[in-house]
Amino acid sequence: MRVLLLCSAFNGLSQRIHRELALLDCEVSVQLATGEAAMERAVADFLPRLIICPYLVHRIPASIWRKTPALSYIPVSRVIAAPHPWTGLSTATAPNGE
Repeated sequence: MRVLLLCSAFNGLSQRIHRELALLDCEVSVQLATGEAAMERAVADFLPRLIICPYLVHRIPASIWRKTPALSYIPVSRVIAAPHPWTGLSTATAPNGE
């Protein structure tokens, strides 16, 4: 499978995803997402079947995600939300308990 990694930085998580996909015999390309034009050009050049965006700072342009499945991953331990009407809590703890 052709997979495009759109990353704000090729950090440890991006490197791990790249390695795991390579072990699964995926054809992987990495593009630093410096802006919409660079992302659109990378998709047009590589023609991926799936786009994975770990820690992406920029928004994925609609012209991309409307045509190609795109997963954006940002791990969080605490979610800030509006107060829930039943509990009044304004934060929620992630399932890992952090």
